[in-house]
Amino acid sequence: MWWRDGTLFSPPPEAVRVDSVTARVIAEMAAEKGNPLSTEAIEPASLSGRTVWAINALHGIREVTAWIDGPKLAQIPELTTEWRTAYELRRAPLARG
Repeated sequence: MWWRDGTLFSPPPEAVRVDSVTARVIAEMAAEKGNPLSTEAIEPASLSGRTVWAINALHGIREVTAWIDGPKLAQIPELTTEWRTAYELRRAPLARG
């Protein structure tokens, strides 16, 4: 996921990828916050100067700080911390069976 001009983006539904519970939770969070969320097919070079997140169920939201042979990325630690904290507050332990 990545940010551009205050809007959070994710790949379009037709993009080949593993279905992501984390992406769905972040989309729900964006809706609750009234934060614009959009989808877009994008080339790596177009992410230059953008804040990019690597997301998954194990680690939640992680800010991408560098990309080997890729564009220079921006970091906004306060934004990432705010969203990571909100994401972590949604976690719940699994029931023992």
